[in-house]
Amino acid sequence: MAAIPFACEPLHRVQRRVFLSADACSGLAILAEGGKTIGEDTISAYNHDYAQRDPFRRVLFQRSRTESPVEIFTDEELLPHEGLLCTDLYRDLLGPADLRHGTFAILDLSVRRFDVISIWRTPAEGPMAADSKRLLELLIPHVQTALQVRRVLGNSENRLANAQVMANATSVQASCWIGAEKSCIGTRLRKLSCVIMMC
Repeated sequence: MAAIPFACEPLHRVQRRVFLSADACSGLAILAEGGKTIGEDTISAYNHDYAQRDPFRRVLFQRSRTESPVEIFTDEELLPHEGLLCTDLYRDLLGPADLRHGTFAILDLSVRRFDVISIWRTPAEGPMAADSKRLLELLIPHVQTALQVRRVLGNSENRLANAQVMANATSVQASCWIGAEKSCIGTRLRKLSCVIMMC
């Protein structure tokens, strides 16, 4: 296997990494984070107050109409001329956390799904180097495959759980009906109706 022909800064030294995802039902939310933690309060505040009005989301959807949505972007490419500094997201969440430079790895962008990994760096760290952005580009297909496999497994787990619930419900109803056929009129029938109501 050939070595990567460039030296790059290790991604584990990056200040904070966040995985954002949205689908047609759940809306945009932070689903995972890495590096130094940004804290539950910040994640909760983003998910509750900023996810649906994230300034990068609108720009990414506009760009996806004319360009391939699967790409690496910096905050300056998406909100030029220090546009990030003018947003509520920066003033309320990113600034107080000492996060200034964002890099976004778009994994999926469609009407039904929006998956992105955002990597945030402090002002002292500066923007991500071009070599590190190239490494992220090489990782995108592998992360996309992992997400697809996870979603398929998640769907399979949900189907299995639903099948078990249906099987359990069917067996309870069947036992009630079998009991009804064997019961006599009067007291036993009243007892059976109580059992059926509990089913």
